[in-house]
Amino acid sequence: MNDAYFHATQINAHSALAELAAHRAASLVLQHFYPNETAGNIDAQYAWMRAQIITDEESEAIAYTLGQQIATAVITRSMQDGAGRTWPIHSRPKYFSGIWQASYPLYSVNPTEAYAGEWQPWIKPSPNRYEPPTAARPKSSQHSSETQQVWEVSKHLSAAQRQAALDWNLDSGSVTPAGVWMQHTVKNLINKSEPEQRHQFATCATMLATVSVAMQDALIACWRIKFRDWSERPITAIRRDLDKTFTPLVSHRHFLATFLGMRLCRLR
Repeated sequence: MNDAYFHATQINAHSALAELAAHRAASLVLQHFYPNETAGNIDAQYAWMRAQIITDEESEAIAYTLGQQIATAVITRSMQDGAGRTWPIHSRPKYFSGIWQASYPLYSVNPTEAYAGEWQPWIKPSPNRYEPPTAARPKSSQHSSETQQVWEVSKHLSAAQRQAALDWNLDSGSVTPAGVWMQHTVKNLINKSEPEQRHQFATCATMLATVSVAMQDALIACWRIKFRDWSERPITAIRRDLDKTFTPLVSHRHFLATFLGMRLCRLR
């Protein structure tokens, strides 16, 4: 939506035309990613949006075409960014002490989206980007200290810490991490901005696009290191070394929501 709006302004389109182009681009991308949606539902929503914007037929045709061009570019990119690759199970490294393994409550044999670290980012990585050191392994003093710290903190969570965890948990209205981030963006950035900015379509679209790009590229960076090290989760270490019954504050429903969300994304 942000790209469509921006390109519309580059051809000196007025704000109503630019907004219409953004809505058309969004509707086509949604149709692509949700092919099993009720027939005509997304087009009907676009038609409702179009009805709110007063413009002439010639301008509407320009907006429609521009929206299609942007949507086509985004969809084409999504087919070539590597996100559709299926990770072969034989790529899992041989067992070593501290390797990532199935954990409570799903006990999934392999991590989800193992190729995410190789997806195409939106922003070209800096050649001087930070490279974290290899994760500490079991029986090392650092690993023991970090495991102990997580366990101790989990037993003495303050009300503020509990609330922060629950606010960012997937149960707060979305089955995907991206959905939670978008909700927080709307709540804490857009809704709390100055009134003149809050009601500007371009400002809202830019905020959402910026957070989305940062979130996507952060995921890629995180997963790149995750599958470089294949380090075990804190819950694995704590249950093995400190407390066999340990359960994080947000566990079952959180992991289940993540799992189902990932599966639904695969099905699309």
